[in-house]
Amino acid sequence: MPDGQLHLLPFDTVIAANEQDAGRLSVAVVPSASVLALLRAKAETASATRDRPLLAIGGVPYDRMTGPGPARAVPAGSAITGFFDAAMPGKLPTLPRAEAEVRMAAEILGPRSVVLVGDAATETALKKEDLSRYEVIHLAAHGFADQKFPERAAIVLLSDLGAGEDGLLQPREIARLGLRARLVVLSACETAVGPTIGQEGVLNVARAFLVGGASSVMMTLWPVSDAISAALMRQFYDHLVRGDDVSESLRASKRAVLDRFGPESMATVSAFQIVGDGAQRLGRPRSPSQTVGAR
Repeated sequence: MPDGQLHLLPFDTVIAANEQDAGRLSVAVVPSASVLALLRAKAETASATRDRPLLAIGGVPYDRMTGPGPARAVPAGSAITGFFDAAMPGKLPTLPRAEAEVRMAAEILGPRSVVLVGDAATETALKKEDLSRYEVIHLAAHGFADQKFPERAAIVLLSDLGAGEDGLLQPREIARLGLRARLVVLSACETAVGPTIGQEGVLNVARAFLVGGASSVMMTLWPVSDAISAALMRQFYDHLVRGDDVSESLRASKRAVLDRFGPESMATVSAFQIVGDGAQRLGRPRSPSQTVGAR
């Protein structure tokens, strides 16, 4: 339960510096013991309703978001309609590995997974899903934060102006999604950034998913390498489907990636952290599947 600037410290990396403990201890961060107890109680009551392993969104065509057509987003500099409404940032680079990442996760977690990629990766499509049914939600997308006004942070998906959705999934919307997920994976920038609010932790996008009903969230403390992240994600999901809990799956995947890539991978490996109840396991451990239900 860190406080203040300690929220930016990768405790598992510090612990691993001790040769006796290196690679043995898994770590999760929680705002308080009371929050952890609430998360675990909520997870138990939600278990009966989750019948789909994964909802994954990625491959957002950011290169077309300021052009004509249905994938067009609100352009940069558009009027902000409310005090806490965010404005779409300027031109965003594409994320070339994002679609492959979400398809990989769906391949491992099984045929009842749902994948939203390309033109289907809209805020509208996300909100239309019955999110209470999913054990894991994985978002591979751009994100941004606002230190002064953390409510203006957002994960950037495709807009759907006809449905009144600007493509910016903000904390106040996330908190109302009705999640029951054991885990939300935020493969996005700045998901851990925000001001600290004492015993409540950090006011950031990751916290919004806990408020919205998720039991645990994987986030990054700083920008990471695409190639090393992809290797870590594959290892992570492999461990998750074999029955390891969330924190142990991340610990084991970090060790495997460090062994494979060496010290140059340390910055990326250290960035990935679990916030919330790291003892969560998938309801029914399963073998990887080759079938993906994509949209």
